[in-house]
Formats: sequence, C-alpha cells, structure tokens
Amino acid sequence: MILNINHLFVDNLEYILVQIVILFDIPSCQQKDDLCLVSLFSNMAMAFEQQNQFSHALTHAYRALQIVLNIQNDSKLKKELESSCYYNLGSIHNQEQRLSEAKPFYDTALRIRKEYLPKGHSDITNLQKLITSLT
Repeated sequence: MILNINHLFVDNLEYILVQIVILFDIPSCQQKDDLCLVSLFSNMAMAFEQQNQFSHALTHAYRALQIVLNIQNDSKLKKELESSCYYNLGSIHNQEQRLSEAKPFYDTALRIRKEYLPKGHSDITNLQKLITSLT
C-alpha cells in the first residue's frame, strides 16, 4: 500500500509542477486560455497516454479542446488545433480499448479536417481507414 500512496503522491506532485510551469514560465501567453497553451496541454495529454495514465491524459486533452472551443476566430490554425484535439481524445479512448467512445471523436476530427484539407489528403484517408477499422 505504501508504494501506491507514494506513486499517487509523485503523480500529484508532477501535475502540480506542470501547473506551476504553465502559470509562470510561458510569458508569451498573456491570457489564461491563450491559444498557445493548446499544444502544451495536448502534448501533456499524449505523454500521459503513452504512460497509460488515461485519466490524466483525458483531463489535459479536454482542457486543450476547451481552450480551442472558447477562442473566437475561425482561422485555419484554430481548425487544425480543434481537429487535433478531437483526434487526441479519440486516440486516448482507443488506447483504453473504449472503441465506441473513440469513434465520435475521430468522426468529428475527420469532419473538421475535410473543411481545411484538400480532398484525398493523406490525413483524411488515414483517419477514414482508422475509423473503418474500429467498426
């Protein structure tokens, strides 16, 4: 039991340290929910996913998506980030073997990618193949 408690303590400490970095070490992000934080939260989500820490991964992936959805512009960059956020959420659920939960995220990512990528683009084709493999 002590190992589990220590492991939880280390996970929480790591999380707190990352939050401190976000608050104090990103001078280019003047607003709390600046678009530049999306990549940071997404990368943290993917790192947690690779460590099979899915609850942390989902927390960070949803935070990235929340920031993107609250940004009030319709740029290609926003669409790319939004699509990536949905893809990442699908990937996390896929890694957890929660395929029925992964599919809607992949579907949304595909729909958004079709808005800004040319027809037949490899990102679209590969995502279509991935979605087909889930069913």
